[in-house]
Amino acid sequence: MCLRRAFGSGVAYGAEWPDAAPPKLVVCLRGCEQLASRAAAAGVVCLGADFRNAEAFLGPVAIPGRAGCPACAQARLYAASQQDPVDDDVEESVAVAAPELIRAIRLILRKGPQASPLLDHILAIDTRAYTSSLHRVVPLPVCAMCGGASVHPRSASRNSGGDVMQQLSGVLDFRTGIVSRLVIESPAELGVSMPIVATAAPPHVLSADGTLRQLPIGWGKGLDLPGAIFSAVGEAVERYAPSIPEPWCIVYAAAQDLPGDCLDGHPLYSDEQYTRPGFAYVRFSKEAKQPWVAGEWLDTREPVWIPAISAYLAMTVTAEQFLCQGTSNGLASHPDREEAALRAVMELVERDAFLACWLTGTPGTRIELDAALEPALAEVIEAVRRLGAQVELYLLETAACGTAVMCLALGDGLEYPGATISLGADLDPAGALRQAILELGQTGPHLRKMMRGGALAVPARPEEVHEMMDHAAWYFDAGRSGVFDRMRAGGAIPLRTVLERRCERSLASCSAELARAGVRVALVDVTSSDIATTGLTVMRAVSMDLQPLWYGYGMERSVVPRIQRMGLRTDLPAVHPIW
Repeated sequence: MCLRRAFGSGVAYGAEWPDAAPPKLVVCLRGCEQLASRAAAAGVVCLGADFRNAEAFLGPVAIPGRAGCPACAQARLYAASQQDPVDDDVEESVAVAAPELIRAIRLILRKGPQASPLLDHILAIDTRAYTSSLHRVVPLPVCAMCGGASVHPRSASRNSGGDVMQQLSGVLDFRTGIVSRLVIESPAELGVSMPIVATAAPPHVLSADGTLRQLPIGWGKGLDLPGAIFSAVGEAVERYAPSIPEPWCIVYAAAQDLPGDCLDGHPLYSDEQYTRPGFAYVRFSKEAKQPWVAGEWLDTREPVWIPAISAYLAMTVTAEQFLCQGTSNGLASHPDREEAALRAVMELVERDAFLACWLTGTPGTRIELDAALEPALAEVIEAVRRLGAQVELYLLETAACGTAVMCLALGDGLEYPGATISLGADLDPAGALRQAILELGQTGPHLRKMMRGGALAVPARPEEVHEMMDHAAWYFDAGRSGVFDRMRAGGAIPLRTVLERRCERSLASCSAELARAGVRVALVDVTSSDIATTGLTVMRAVSMDLQPLWYGYGMERSVVPRIQRMGLRTDLPAVHPIW
């Protein structure tokens, strides 16, 4: 290449460190990471250049002491494509991309690396179609070349302007994104046009051995396309971050040896479960070493230690540290930390409100729909009814704070499942109603499609309910929907009256309401260091006073004292319907 002719010894290119004085800039090719690491140690700016068959990638600019480098880009490209690069014939790519590379170098040398559009970005060049596109690169949490976002942490303000792709740059990107693909589900297949339902492809992370590990998908909905995309990507992010816990955040200690407060409490399971042969979970012991993560109490903001197994979705523990089943209940992501925390807490409240009714037999209050219902939400309900469901909405008065709503859709087990439910909870009753109805429009048609296509086997006995989706499939049988009769036996209230139950929608107001109900909640910021650079925050809410969710027959969690005091029903159905 003509770089030496254009820039002399001021720019190093290839794999060898120059014998003379350090260069002003190093162009790092794929496979020459040692050169880039030496540049970083010498305080020299580095620019990535990757030439492949029919394509080239230029960037990102790596500034010493700052996260983000060519190795980060290579890992993101590989994770997004899940394919090894093809580089058996790169001469054409080098020739086509060379002018762009020279322009990029000149700009860096003239105005500095901060002025380069390749800072935190790569330029992807199709060397046959002569087209190019710019892609944001989120730095890895840990990187052998630049150190990664954990060594050089930084946060960013999420851009609230522009279109959805601008706001989610780096998070959603088919070349380099944590989420690389998004599918909008077909209204024709679902049988409804609203809400719009989107699925974010599962993120992949590069393991230390070079293999890719797949993380959970994101599934979202909205009344418009941007809303559906934000919902799906947001769920993917709130599952991605707690699936890659950073080791330095975790402390291994016995509870009795921890400084300050720690979250423990009543047994998580019954004596019968703990003594059952093959039961996987162990009793909590103050003397046994456990992994802990630092959090804070919602009400006082004072520090509290939380079992890491309750905060993260994926981590390695020994059999003696396996305290309980993990779920994603109580996770939320948002650009605003307080809003993420509020949403995480309200998800706990939502599930607790339903389980309190379920465990005690407390009926809901039927919501009589009227002109106060938003037309778009009315259309969602009507669309589900056209699929063969009888749709009813209930106010769950067992909510520890705010308003909790349940949508119940009853079918014949042929055209529509015997029963599907959806839930919503918010300090604003309109928000709770909206959540529940949108979730009904998302999950009801999806379950109908799975039932009619035979994608899920209906368990014949409660003992056959093992996984999350088994709980939904159990109620495909219309003969089992009678278990909801007690919840349907309450009074009625006009929707307009429900919507008048307004209160201040803030984390402080939520905390005050929970305190009046005798409920304490702990919060953990589980934002991974790479997600922090995107301007998003992921929060986990954990409480020993709100009923936790469980999956699988015989895996039920001990009932929290607050619900025990309400009086437990003696005819408890064997399988709950939440999935």
